[in-house]
Amino acid sequence: MNHETGAIALLCVAMSAACSDATPPNVLIITVDTLRADYLGPYGDLASNTPNLDALARSAALFEHAAAPMPMTRPSHFSMLTSKYPREHGVVNNTKALPDSALSLAEILDDEGYWTGAFVGVRLLRPRSGAAQGYDHFDYPEKVIERPAERVVSRALHWLGNVPDEAPFLLWVHLFDPHIPYAPPPEFRPKTAEGMSTFDWQLLREIAEANLGDLPEEALQQALSLYRGEISYTDHWIGELLHGVDQRFDPSETLVVFASDHGECFENGVYFEHANCLSESSLRVPMMIRYPPDFAPGIRSEANVSLLDILPTILHAAELEVAEEFSGLPLQQADAFGDRQLLIQRPQLQRKEADSLLDGRRQVRTVAGQPILHEFRDSKRVGLIGTNWIYLRGTGQEVLYRFSALDKPTRDLSETHPAVRQELSRQLRKLLRATKRRNLGEQEVDEDLAETLEALGYVN
Repeated sequence: MNHETGAIALLCVAMSAACSDATPPNVLIITVDTLRADYLGPYGDLASNTPNLDALARSAALFEHAAAPMPMTRPSHFSMLTSKYPREHGVVNNTKALPDSALSLAEILDDEGYWTGAFVGVRLLRPRSGAAQGYDHFDYPEKVIERPAERVVSRALHWLGNVPDEAPFLLWVHLFDPHIPYAPPPEFRPKTAEGMSTFDWQLLREIAEANLGDLPEEALQQALSLYRGEISYTDHWIGELLHGVDQRFDPSETLVVFASDHGECFENGVYFEHANCLSESSLRVPMMIRYPPDFAPGIRSEANVSLLDILPTILHAAELEVAEEFSGLPLQQADAFGDRQLLIQRPQLQRKEADSLLDGRRQVRTVAGQPILHEFRDSKRVGLIGTNWIYLRGTGQEVLYRFSALDKPTRDLSETHPAVRQELSRQLRKLLRATKRRNLGEQEVDEDLAETLEALGYVN
């Protein structure tokens, strides 16, 4: 914990009796797909243009070390909304659906009298995925694969306008724009992307084929500029959403959660990918929580936290029971987390999916002269992420990386730090025993889902 910026403030501890009669907080959850923490102003990126997230950071608690349990949309979101690791709820890739028996945040709050609404930006999170469990109103793109933030936010604010003043609400808004393809509106397109208006895997392959398998440095930087443009566009509509919510409801009575489901890899041999990337680039996510009764504005916590902690945090704020069966912890108690180790896991792709991904990327052999690594088949890789280390165990292999090595070559330190490797191996075995694995078996991939996965680059 950074003592210069202060500790997390629990303001109800000394007057719990008075707090017990408090009005249940409204809850707004904003998730952004494929958003790296280090591409945001509040996380130190001087090149970013994120004024609304900058402002949110000043009024919220910001978590420096927040981790995604799996770098994939469905598994990570469902872990966030159930406080269970992917191996526990069983959704270990984007083809599996959350089982009806899973208990979601929306179901809990719906039973407590909350109005519940969700608005998502991609058809991958359609109702058949399980994302709609517990929501009275669930809005998703039925006729297109994805839709822009403007459309999602506008529909969410329209729904919010019909929520009675006296009823608490849970509103989940999911924005998909930073996910490839990168195609920000012209007014959000950086000048450094001049000559490139959109970037996707098809264009990447075409450029590589014209350059002996290489994506040149200039093209890489243009693509990254478009990614930043998508983030700026998303930031604008997050600002519109927060403005609309704060105009209608007292900000001190609305708990706001902002996070991404996972990041994206642009270095160390993995580019424009997340599913096959177990490094800080894809696992470290931004997380901010604005709720003055529980969190002092502007603090920055260095506790090791997870997306799984969001559900217990909301229940704690609403003075509801935080069941022991949850794998996450209330962030109001983050000062006491200590050297916490969190479970991470590569998505478990079927051989057909892995082979399809590999075939679609063979044409791209290098990026800016650096070799591309393809490791889709090692789907059994699991590990731990802590404050200082990332430990991974795969088929007959262990690797150990220093944490906080973004944009630097990743070097395996398992041989030079055997004591650390052995201790983390022991902790991993213990955590795997404590988290019961759920096997959902083969699930149907219908034509609609197959089309969605192909359009988003998960299969070719």
